[in-house]
Amino acid sequence: MTKILSSFHAREIIFSGMLGFAIRILSAGSAFLMSLFISRGLGPTESGIFFLGFSLVSVLSSIGCFGLDQSLVRFVGAANARSDFQLMKGVYKKSIEWCLLFCIILMLFVWQFREYIYKFIFKESITDDLFVILLWTIPIVSLYTIHAHALQGLKKVAKSIVTINLIAPSLVLIGFLLVSVSTARETAVLFMVGCVLSLLIGSFWWLKSVPNFFEIEARPINKLWSSSYTLWGVVILSQCTQWSSQIMLGVWADVESVALFSAAQRTAMLTSFVLVGVNAIVAPKYASLYAEGDLSGVREVSIWSVRLMLATSIPILIFIFMFPSWLMSLFGDDFRSASTALVILAVGQFINVATGSVGYLLSMTGHERQLRKNVFWGSVLGVGFGLLLIPLYGLLGGAISTAVAVSLQNLMGVYQVNRIMGFNTLIFWKRYGV
Repeated sequence: MTKILSSFHAREIIFSGMLGFAIRILSAGSAFLMSLFISRGLGPTESGIFFLGFSLVSVLSSIGCFGLDQSLVRFVGAANARSDFQLMKGVYKKSIEWCLLFCIILMLFVWQFREYIYKFIFKESITDDLFVILLWTIPIVSLYTIHAHALQGLKKVAKSIVTINLIAPSLVLIGFLLVSVSTARETAVLFMVGCVLSLLIGSFWWLKSVPNFFEIEARPINKLWSSSYTLWGVVILSQCTQWSSQIMLGVWADVESVALFSAAQRTAMLTSFVLVGVNAIVAPKYASLYAEGDLSGVREVSIWSVRLMLATSIPILIFIFMFPSWLMSLFGDDFRSASTALVILAVGQFINVATGSVGYLLSMTGHERQLRKNVFWGSVLGVGFGLLLIPLYGLLGGAISTAVAVSLQNLMGVYQVNRIMGFNTLIFWKRYGV
C-alpha cells in the first residue's frame, strides 16, 4: 500500500476516485432503480414506449451537443491548469451558443419528419403530446450535458456526475414514489422536469466555480470548432453503438422487446458504473498532463485507473454471471427471458472497463481522428450485426451486436494508444516508471 500511495497520480486517482466512486454508486443505483420502477410500474408495453423515446432523446441530444461536451473537458481542463479564466469563459460561451443553435435546427428537422418516426420506429404507439415532450427534452439534455462536462474540465468530479447522472433519474424515482404514474407520457413529464432541474443546478455550480465569471472578458478560441467537429462524429457513432439496438428492436420487433433489452442493458451497465466516475477524474488530468508534456504522467494515470476499475467491476460481473435470471426478475416475471441477453451485455461492458479510458486518452491528447476511426468501425460492425441478427433473433441479436460493437471500439483504442503512446492498458500489472 505504501508503494501505491508513493505515486502522486495514483493517490489522486484513488482518493478522488473514492468521492467519484461514492457519487457514481448513487448515480448507478438511481438509474437502475429508475429502470426498475418504470418497468414494474408501467409494464412491458408502456415502459417499452418510454425507453424507446428515451433512446431517441439520448441520440438526438448528443447530436445537438455537436461534440462540444468532449471539447469542453479538454480546453477547460487545459485552461484551468493555467488559470486562464478568459479562455475558459470564451470556450463556455461559444459552446452554449452553438449548442442552442444546433438543437433548434435539430428539433425543427425531427418535427418535420415525425410521421415517419411514428410509423417505422414506434409502430404508431406514440402520441403527439408525448412526442412533443420528448422533443423539448432534447435541448435541455444537451445543455446540462455541456455544463456537466465543463465542470469535469474543472475537476469538479462529484458535481459533474451529479449533474449528468443523478438528478434526473432521482426525480423520476421520487415521482414514482409520491404519485401514481401509469403511462409513458407521465413518465416523460417527470423525466423532463428532472432534466430542467439538472440544467439549473449544473449552471449554478459552473457559475460559482469560475471566479468573477460575469466580470471577466471572454477570449475566443480558434481550435474549438475543429476539435468539436471531429469529436461530433465520435459522439454520434458512440450513441449509435449504445442505442441503435433499442431503435432497431423498435423497427423489427416490438416495444416489449425494447423494454426487455433496456432493463438488461441497464443492469449490465452496473459492471461498468465505476468507469464514469474514473473518467470524470482522469479526463481533465490527461488534458493538463499532456499540455505540460508529461507523457509519463499520462501513462501512469491510465494504468492506475484500469487497476482501480477492475478491482471494482470483477465482483459485479461474477454476481451477474451467477444470478442473471433472478436479477432480471426484479423488473417483473416477464423480464426473466432477458437473462441471456444480460450475460452477453455484461461481457461487453466488462471489456469496456478492462481496456481503460482509452477513448478519453485519445481525445484529451489531440488524437480525435484516431478515436473517430475506432468508434466508426465499432459502430459500423454493431449496426451491421444488428441489421443481420435483430430481424432473426430479436433480443439476443441486439445484445450480441451491442456487445461486439462496444468491445471492438475499445480494443481498437487499446491498439491506437499502444501505437501512439507506447503502452498497453490491458497489461495493467506492468510497472512503469514516472
